[in-house]
Amino acid sequence: MGSVVTLLSFLGFANIGQLGNALDNALGGGSASSSAEPSRASVSSEDDEPSATYRPTRTSTTRPTKTASPDDSATDETPFTADALLPDDFEDERGVGYTRVASGVHGCTDASHMSDNVQRELRSYDCDLTVTGNYLKSGDVSEDADVLVSVQVIRFDDMSTAKAVKERIVADGSWDFGIWCPNRGRGSDACDGYERARTESYVSYDHRYVVHAVALYVNLSSSPSTETATDAAADAAVTEIGPENYTGE
Repeated sequence: MGSVVTLLSFLGFANIGQLGNALDNALGGGSASSSAEPSRASVSSEDDEPSATYRPTRTSTTRPTKTASPDDSATDETPFTADALLPDDFEDERGVGYTRVASGVHGCTDASHMSDNVQRELRSYDCDLTVTGNYLKSGDVSEDADVLVSVQVIRFDDMSTAKAVKERIVADGSWDFGIWCPNRGRGSDACDGYERARTESYVSYDHRYVVHAVALYVNLSSSPSTETATDAAADAAVTEIGPENYTGE
């Protein structure tokens, strides 16, 4: 699928202006977003500088294929909804499962703590909306072991535009797509305290969509030891979200 991914440490995000539907989950539930937006902050960090390293392009999928191409708005039949663009759950490379607990559709640049350079790039390409979602570890998990994964899927006119947006943003070196959180339940406090937490973040493009995922511990741990879990979660999430989740049914 033509997609290139880059790694960043130290990111966060929250939501406002909910336009879409939220999902409740048996693991604590939650709606798509909270209504309050914390003050915005820079993503730069003396300890965790953004990386310009790219991960390998995603090349295959086991999901059913569609005849309509999501490479261009003229041929893309994917509804711009959480159910079409986000999986109900996913598993990271370590075998840890995550379940979607909240989702929605929001303004493209409305994420809390989205850095100015990301806002400028998105607006320069007339970005309008973003599909957002929140995932938590599946099952009964203690707060000290729980990880929140927040994702965004942003649409553009065609694949070349999505690629250009992604590459222009990461070329700046320091970027922050922001964070969205559930209104209530597990992970709902992460948006207010993200600046205290160690985060792992990935951004890529998937057909005509820019996709982003950030992961952090719900207890807002800043320990470097959290990197193994949050990196695996964010990496898996950014690979799983996107138009491949829509089968046309």
